[in-house]
Amino acid sequence: MKKFGFFIGLIILFIGCEEDDPPLFQLSIDVNIQEAGTVAGAGEYTAGSEIVLNATASEGYGFSYWEKEGVLLDSLFETTFVMPGNDVVITANFHKSAYKLVVNIIPEEGGVVEGQGDYVHGDPVTLVATTNPFHHFLHWTNQAGEILEEDSVYAFIMPMGNQVINAVFERPEYHLDLFASPHKWGNPADAGYYPWGQEVTVNAMPVDHVEFVHWTDQNDEVISDQESFTFIMPADSVRLTAWFVLSEGFVADLDHRIYPTTTIGSQQWMGKNLAVARYNDGSPIIADEWVDNTEGAVTVYPHQSINGLNSREEVIEAYGKLYNWYAVSNPSGLCPEGWRVPSREDWVHLINYLVTEHDMVNNNSELDKIGVGNALKSCRQTYSPLGQPCHTSVHPRWNTFMHDLPDVHMQVGLDLFDFGALPAGRVLGSGASRDVGISADFWSSDYTDSAHAIWFATTYVDQNLIELQSNKAFGLSVRCIMD
Repeated sequence: MKKFGFFIGLIILFIGCEEDDPPLFQLSIDVNIQEAGTVAGAGEYTAGSEIVLNATASEGYGFSYWEKEGVLLDSLFETTFVMPGNDVVITANFHKSAYKLVVNIIPEEGGVVEGQGDYVHGDPVTLVATTNPFHHFLHWTNQAGEILEEDSVYAFIMPMGNQVINAVFERPEYHLDLFASPHKWGNPADAGYYPWGQEVTVNAMPVDHVEFVHWTDQNDEVISDQESFTFIMPADSVRLTAWFVLSEGFVADLDHRIYPTTTIGSQQWMGKNLAVARYNDGSPIIADEWVDNTEGAVTVYPHQSINGLNSREEVIEAYGKLYNWYAVSNPSGLCPEGWRVPSREDWVHLINYLVTEHDMVNNNSELDKIGVGNALKSCRQTYSPLGQPCHTSVHPRWNTFMHDLPDVHMQVGLDLFDFGALPAGRVLGSGASRDVGISADFWSSDYTDSAHAIWFATTYVDQNLIELQSNKAFGLSVRCIMD
């Protein structure tokens, strides 16, 4: 027992003689601008340790100084710090580098510029060019001559590095006016002011489905048959007109709106819904005065009711306009010259041709054959199994009937003949609109009595094209057929 006590005493004596490890303290380093650079030296240290602190600035930044609790320690990017007997936070302060922005004025007498000077990168910069008399501002360019901005006010964010920008002015001498005929069929480019003797190139820039013919001057003399035409600016203003004709396979209405055409058997049809605003004698069709109207009238399906279309013009471009039958039957004529609204006989002839010559059906029961309606429908459809570009949610397009109901099957538009039937819906005599995306409804020129007329329709649940009768005050689509 005495031996045991002796050993216990030795152990206690040994433990008491052991020296404690010195305590560690935390050195943290903050950066005033996170992206400005990197720092080294943070960690745990004993009191009295000499620590090398190092700061490396990123591009576009410079190192300023080290500080601790608002007290400057050193302005060198590398310094030695003696660790005190407590946790410490040191801040590495960086600054953005300053750069010069110089603007050259070309020519010197062209004008003045405000906004040049010293900036740090990331600063907003606004250069304002003010022209002197008899000059106009052209554009801002870089040293390579690349155009940066054509407006006289150029706003940008200062990049890293000194910048040299050119403010380019020109003294106007004579004006070049450019026109297209018809005006909707081209967008002639490069009209404006040019000094006498300067070489000028103009471009006719025809829209789709038209072809350039020639340029004429203000005296109606043909001066070039080249779409891109170069001439020397004379000591006078110039007026040039680019002339265009329709490409083969297209027809235009009185408002110069262009429609594709398609030949089906012996018939030639428009491949897009009519959108004209005037009769062929130039008189306007009454627009949007719809309710109880027994005169010719035209309207547009309200874009507020179509998800994805944001304006009246977008609806017209996608689905055309809707006409009551009184406009269809107006003796002044609705379709382009040489074209007419199809009669009931025309529609029946189309159906019979597809049934007899292409082995199609015009019913919803023989599902093993292609229906006339599906053959004529545009293939643009939500969930179309035909893939791109037919599969689309962008207007114009058909909705897809997806409900599992007895005897109702998913129909797929095939557009086998470029007829492109689109579901423009209809407007009732009351002014209420319905069935866009669901039903394509087309007037015939025939009527059944004083209040009703014949029309043909195909819907998203049908594969056929059916004959119907309705009030003449309905607003339906019109497809024209060549005489």
